[in-house]
Amino acid sequence: MNPPPHVTPAPGTKVISFDLDDTLIRGPFSQVLRDAMVAVTDSEDEATALRQQMNQRHRELLDDDETCLAALQAFRRHLHPDGTVLVPLWIPDRTSADDLGVARESVDDAGTTLRYTPLSEQYDPQSRTRRTEVRYERIQSDGTAESVEKQWIIHWQTLESMTALAAEAGLAVSSVDPAASELTGQPGEEFTVTLSHHH
Repeated sequence: MNPPPHVTPAPGTKVISFDLDDTLIRGPFSQVLRDAMVAVTDSEDEATALRQQMNQRHRELLDDDETCLAALQAFRRHLHPDGTVLVPLWIPDRTSADDLGVARESVDDAGTTLRYTPLSEQYDPQSRTRRTEVRYERIQSDGTAESVEKQWIIHWQTLESMTALAAEAGLAVSSVDPAASELTGQPGEEFTVTLSHHH
């Protein structure tokens, strides 16, 4: 997965930037996710429930338009009247047929082999959703193995769909980087929208 584009806010500008891929769900940035969930929900319990649901389902943070709209509405409730939200977006490509069934693995410091294999995929540009069946394996140095299969869902937004959802949530797209005229809507494209209160 490609990282979201980097955007540097103007000096003195206070922004909240939300990474919509799995980077924040696991690994060294998980505390950032916890703090963000507290910021955009109404209670610690709600934030905890949301994190647990995300980890259990192993999905992207916003895996359908209804969830995206709910998140945007939460952003609006907590956004300062003069504040902005940076939302990095990415249009995924299909997983290459040559990569399906092919394992990728690494070995950690303890000698444990971590293996990831994409098994099959459904790619639907109309619903802007990619569903990939994947297998995760963990093989200890003594040969003990664990394996689990899950569905990895990526639901993406185009500039048009994000603009419409933002408007429904009472927000407006105040800028796009790169410029809207440079966007093609093709797989692999990365861009960032800046949202502010709709005036």
